[in-house]
Amino acid sequence: MNVLRRAAIVGMIVVVGVIAVVWGVFSSVGREDGLQSAEARAALRWKAKRPASWNGKLFIVPGAAIFTEATQVRDVDARRHAVALSDGTSLWSHNAPNARHSLLGETLINSSTDGQGVTGIDSTTGEVLWRNKTTFSEHWTGEGQYVGEAKGASGSISGLSPRDGSTAWSLSREDLGSAAPKPERVYFADGVCLIHVWHTRDTPRMWGLIAVAADTGERLWQVAFSEAEYDRIVEVVCDETRAIVVLSEYRERRYVGLGSFPLWKFKIYDLKTGEELEQGLENRNYWEAGFDGPVIAGDMLLYGAYKREGCVLSDYSLRAYDIASGEPVWTYPLPGGWDRSLRMTVHDGEVLVAREDGLLSLDLKTGKPLWMLPMTTDIVSGPIVREGVVYFMDGDHNDRPATCCQDHRDAQASRAPSPGPHFLYALDLVKARQLGMPKEEAVSKQGE
Repeated sequence: MNVLRRAAIVGMIVVVGVIAVVWGVFSSVGREDGLQSAEARAALRWKAKRPASWNGKLFIVPGAAIFTEATQVRDVDARRHAVALSDGTSLWSHNAPNARHSLLGETLINSSTDGQGVTGIDSTTGEVLWRNKTTFSEHWTGEGQYVGEAKGASGSISGLSPRDGSTAWSLSREDLGSAAPKPERVYFADGVCLIHVWHTRDTPRMWGLIAVAADTGERLWQVAFSEAEYDRIVEVVCDETRAIVVLSEYRERRYVGLGSFPLWKFKIYDLKTGEELEQGLENRNYWEAGFDGPVIAGDMLLYGAYKREGCVLSDYSLRAYDIASGEPVWTYPLPGGWDRSLRMTVHDGEVLVAREDGLLSLDLKTGKPLWMLPMTTDIVSGPIVREGVVYFMDGDHNDRPATCCQDHRDAQASRAPSPGPHFLYALDLVKARQLGMPKEEAVSKQGE
């Protein structure tokens, strides 16, 4: 009897194993990659297969592309890999449990979440360059700078030296303000760090920006907004001369059915002095259910917007506004793009947009579609353009967060990763421009 029972158990295990293998095969059958045509594959410089894991991050440095394998926990990685920019061949690969990765200049940063501090890693060799024993509960990077909030020292932030990772400057809670400030996010542009803080003990609460020199931490200017007037700071976007602050005006909020439609307001400041700049974008009201991914492109502000009824989001589109006049320049619909953060970059007169059905290129001035790389998988990181090559990673649609509500769009993925295959792609931009547009693609809606 025991022999028969053991045999039955073994048989069940074998059957389950066979089913799992068959499911994996049929889930990826016909899936050489996420591209839909031979013409699209011909436009590639190379592609590098990556593990079928939770979606990670992508970094491009001279000579190397680095990508990470994420865990189910938001922004926490399990492993990191580097491939050569020239042909996608492997350079190195490391286990990196409980780590958050970012770039400090050309150095890969491993910021531990389990008390091991911060490590600087050579991007092309994978060798450790330096260590900083400080453990940061939160950190932000950009423009070759690293700023973190020290664990156990809420409200205190420090900037690390790009050269050796040493602590270049620190600001205490008292330096940031006396009413228990909490750093929410840090933005970087042209040697300036903009620290977004909110004061937890003020009534009403205060939201604010504190601008400091990125290399010394010297305070340059600050501005504050009362919760009595504005619900929150939604986003800050900067270029070399300006900082545009996107605010949600609480008093003007209106409700339609189950949805809320806040009134977006813009404030524009001189990046170096903090002087408020009176431009047309400041003097208009923008009713949107969502605001996503703003980018300053010359004299225009680009961002994604959508409508919301309860937890149902719709009519997602990319919009371009003239900063000086505040007038709309063009609008382009982005079908299916509402359930994950907008990914786009501006390069050489083109706006490259990652959609759920491929990589789209629009004319920056007119919003006219130029070309598209259709895909059966979703672009989960990128696009990043370097020296005529567009780099991006793909994944399956179910790798995105299951929750569609705006306030939870960065929630951890709740479904298991698909069997793949997933790839890091290097797309030749000159060849991509010859792909043209699919016939069924919608025409840009000018000036809406």
